[in-house]
Amino acid sequence: MGSFPVNEPPAKKKRGKQKKLPVIRHSWTDAEKAELRQYFREFFQKKKCPREKDCKRAMALSKRNDGDIWRMKWENIKKKVNNMMKGN
Repeated sequence: MGSFPVNEPPAKKKRGKQKKLPVIRHSWTDAEKAELRQYFREFFQKKKCPREKDCKRAMALSKRNDGDIWRMKWENIKKKVNNMMKGN
């Protein structure tokens, strides 16, 4: 009969370091900051951080009104509004 291979442990996969994607920095212009203040006025008054749906709503309004913030990620918008409230 045929010979069967001896039970050998499976070959271990090498795990190398994964390359991190570069962080894309963005300097906010005065027009973009003014647009954020306009769309998030209620959040500035209440000192409350906007949620995803709030950011996406503002992005839709910005696109309809030929604004600038609709091109950005909603996470970046949220972070900027939060930092503006803190005074950074």
